[in-house]
Amino acid sequence: MVALVFLVAIWFVLFGTQGWTSVLRYCAEHFDFGIYTQAIAGFSLHDLNPWLSARGLHIFKDHFDPIVLAALLFRPFTSPSISALLTEQGFVLASLIPVAWLWMKRDIGGLEAFTLGGLLLFSAGTVDAALFPVHPTTWTLFPAMLLAAAWVRRSEPVLLLALALLFACKEENVFCGPFIAYGLWTTGRSRAAW
Repeated sequence: MVALVFLVAIWFVLFGTQGWTSVLRYCAEHFDFGIYTQAIAGFSLHDLNPWLSARGLHIFKDHFDPIVLAALLFRPFTSPSISALLTEQGFVLASLIPVAWLWMKRDIGGLEAFTLGGLLLFSAGTVDAALFPVHPTTWTLFPAMLLAAAWVRRSEPVLLLALALLFACKEENVFCGPFIAYGLWTTGRSRAAW
């Protein structure tokens, strides 16, 4: 467990502020960062699909990724842009929770947990995402790891929760559903497959 905490600390030192500073350095506010920040600022109980003047359309007409609503948890306490950055980094770091679950249940050893955690946090894709901040595709890291851990643990309730979160991250992810159902069916888990 100390090793996973160490990975989180190293992540913060190396990349924790990179996304925040790259917004200013690379004008990222004109890309996904700005689009999602404007959506987070516009969300309300009366408007769950706010208009984005930067794109000239409603957010879910462009990308259907309702996971972005998770950023609303931070919005009462900080700006929409900081809410977006906190949410993204929270999902990236939360990808270690399923690894810790597998380790605590002794499905993997400590070295495997440390290696997997390192690969998750310091892979080229994760680092690139941190440097080009805020996109719900990055937020997929946690649901995907939760799905993998639930598959290994044969925990159907967690697997279904992970699938719902995965499908909420990006509209293309629902195409994983039939293949996952087929895999469940062929391994004798027909109830979960349905």
